[in-house]
Amino acid sequence: MTETFSSNRLDCPEALGLVAACGYGRVVGTWHALPHAWPVAFRVVDDVIMFPRPEGLEVSSRVGPAVVGLEVDNGSAGCRPEWSVMVVGELRRCAAPLPVELAGSPVDFDGSLDNVVALHPGVVIGRRLGAAGQPEQPPRQ
Repeated sequence: MTETFSSNRLDCPEALGLVAACGYGRVVGTWHALPHAWPVAFRVVDDVIMFPRPEGLEVSSRVGPAVVGLEVDNGSAGCRPEWSVMVVGELRRCAAPLPVELAGSPVDFDGSLDNVVALHPGVVIGRRLGAAGQPEQPPRQ
């Protein structure tokens, strides 16, 4: 039996809720005009994803704010994730003051906004992949 993509699709609020609960993912942007992925720890505040800007990740371009992707799942080494969410949106520098929700965060925001960026979701695509914790299967030939 083959399940279609649409039968596994997560609605936007559920997908963003899973992202918020996870707090760790990979932001995808460009570095020296080539695709690059950086691991990031983040917090979600009012549906905006905030994280310290990784070195090399551009926040803007000549034409406006940078558009980046954030991929988040609940997989671990050697185990298949149960779900995966991709968030695509504009990346902006954070405006002062630092949101109170970030105080005491496990993410190192160091009390300032000098290096904190905010991903404003434009497109959120989430789907269920299968049961968590199952060992990965080799590809079928």
